[in-house]
Amino acid sequence: MKKYLFLLVCVLFAHSFYALSYAGNVNNNSNTEQKIPHRKIYGFFLVNLDFGNQQYGIGSLYADNPAEAELLYPFGNQEGLFAGAVANNVYYGCSYIYKSTGPVPSDLISVDLSTGERKNIGPWTEDINFKVNDMAYNGYDEKMYAVGFQYGTSSLFTVDLETGKLTKVVDLQKTASAIAANFFGKMYCTCMDGGLYEINTEDGSMTLVCQTEMDSPVANLGLEFDHTDGSLYWACNSYTKDKGQFYYLGRFDMKADPITFTLAGEIGSPTSYAQLLGLHVPYVLAGEEAPAAPTNISVTPYDNGELKAKIKWTNPTKNFGGENLEDITMITIKRGDDHVGTISTKELGAELEFEDTTIPASGEYKYIIYASNHKGDGEKAYISQYIGMDVPSPVKNLKVVVEEGCKTTSLSWEKSEGGAHGSYVDPATITYKIVRYPDEVVVAENLKETSYKDESIRRLAAYHYKVFAVNEIGETEAYSNSIIAGPAMDIPYNETFAEINAISNQWTAFDANNDNYTWMFSTGAGQYTFGDATTAAEYYINPMFTPQDITSDADEWIVTPPINFEAGKQYSLKFDYRSVTDENLTVTIGNSNSPEAQETIEELTLEAIPEQSTDFVAKEILLPVSNSDEVRAIGFHLTTPYPSTMYSFIQIANMEISEYKAVDETEAQDRIAVRVVDGSIMIYGEFNVAEIYSADGMKVASTTENIVPAGTIDKGMYIVRVVKDNKAQTFKVMMK
Repeated sequence: MKKYLFLLVCVLFAHSFYALSYAGNVNNNSNTEQKIPHRKIYGFFLVNLDFGNQQYGIGSLYADNPAEAELLYPFGNQEGLFAGAVANNVYYGCSYIYKSTGPVPSDLISVDLSTGERKNIGPWTEDINFKVNDMAYNGYDEKMYAVGFQYGTSSLFTVDLETGKLTKVVDLQKTASAIAANFFGKMYCTCMDGGLYEINTEDGSMTLVCQTEMDSPVANLGLEFDHTDGSLYWACNSYTKDKGQFYYLGRFDMKADPITFTLAGEIGSPTSYAQLLGLHVPYVLAGEEAPAAPTNISVTPYDNGELKAKIKWTNPTKNFGGENLEDITMITIKRGDDHVGTISTKELGAELEFEDTTIPASGEYKYIIYASNHKGDGEKAYISQYIGMDVPSPVKNLKVVVEEGCKTTSLSWEKSEGGAHGSYVDPATITYKIVRYPDEVVVAENLKETSYKDESIRRLAAYHYKVFAVNEIGETEAYSNSIIAGPAMDIPYNETFAEINAISNQWTAFDANNDNYTWMFSTGAGQYTFGDATTAAEYYINPMFTPQDITSDADEWIVTPPINFEAGKQYSLKFDYRSVTDENLTVTIGNSNSPEAQETIEELTLEAIPEQSTDFVAKEILLPVSNSDEVRAIGFHLTTPYPSTMYSFIQIANMEISEYKAVDETEAQDRIAVRVVDGSIMIYGEFNVAEIYSADGMKVASTTENIVPAGTIDKGMYIVRVVKDNKAQTFKVMMK
């Protein structure tokens, strides 16, 4: 529903600026009566509440009854399509992921209309501001086209169906909202003024051919030819008609002179809020009396990878127009572009089969089957099937864990079972290959086992793995989770969370309650809550920014990088925090950076800072003393219940792990220590000079005294450089 509300706002916004103002000399034919055929139409529903919980996806309706629609292949409620079109029974779409700021371009996808199999082809743009308004397949030149709006210009593009890439053809004279190509390759578009235009693809000029008086938005529409009778269908809405409340299916009679337009009716019920784009209309050039498509099609490969298949189907009993079929004369079977068989038959509804023994090699094939009669070739039926020796199926349940000390990782998975396409694989031929990313190191090959320890990591970083199941036909891959692993860091360890790249390669965040929301780092959101952009680890709940389905109690971890601890030494953990509500935080320690390895040190209730205050509160915790040199990681586990106010914000900043030694003024004078006491900087021990620098390296003070009084230096992080006998030590302090 979130997507629908966002899109509705966009429609109303566009219409407020682009009300219908056309006053040309082309006749308005929107009231002309036309007979609407019983034609099936596919498209992508941005929303249709009649579908229930599954409101979005590829569906179908009939032209003579657009109020009733069927959902065929649902999409998730955070994804959708800007545009879509069909080529060879495969629906292609420019997809997006819906985020709180609106839709963000994703991949060109394909969905097989026969099976629903979906594939991600590749990014269609890297520009988040680029929007595709519509797509159309031109069968004349066998190319997929799109119109898009970018930086104030509407342009025509070609779409590479192998990579997803869009390539500009020409800038258009007007902003096109939807496009279609007729059987002879001529391209047409609708525009926001409600006009239908023919496009000159050489120079981008447009010629008005019909005015509908249905002003329309710039996007989220559909336009597609029915090549059976040459008519053109348009899924549209109009602000001037009903303030954009409903979507309609309209039909242009392209053979009339002048071209006429009529509305077939509302799309969906009055309470469905249906929005339809990316149309596809199956067609039969021989006309409505030609046979409908054969039904109950199946392709069964032979056993053990043999290059043969048995094809079964049921002959049609209806013609393409939906009436009882008069006759059939034969069935044609094609494998891709290759004609593989013809069967003479006159039996309506007969169950027939055909054996394909000419398959050249193992692979996936698309079969096309259709009946013919005295009118010509009928509607085509499509089915895809992998035949022959198969590539192994991807491994399942691939997991990577960090071993004690964090320098070694352990991988495990379930063995590959069967073929990736359901065909035959000899289990004895399957081996496994492991590649580590981002360094792309092949850490193992030709494995028969389903586990492996990677002991070759030399640099602390974020890693993930691919495990490939391999045989003589090919390979498939499975992705692991991401982990942080590598050599440990030394004490003293300080972290201000300012270097995001370093954080992402050192710290680990875990979403233990699996709500896809957890700690973040230095988002800048503190500027709006606390009035400054102090870098920090952050977790916040805010209805304006947090996804609406985040309602679980917090169960969120952040864990430090692995750190070297020396035997017998007492260390302390210091950090600053501020929060607008009381928060439950458990501090833990473990011999790796996974939550499972962590043990509780102390359970804290971090109290909310006083109202109107933005000050951080300092915390210091003594860490357990180790009997031997060890690698450890410190965890912060947030477990606060979901706030009744739906609002919370906690930041952890300026974390430090250092050796703990109590210091007072009576200590031996050859020791140097620096502390902040009641707002003053205290320098303990004898020294020659102390210099104080801001976090950006600017010197703000220099002293030979043991105290820098409160009020002398502003709030913030400072480095104190203390020089004694020509040797310097540095200390980090926070002034609050």
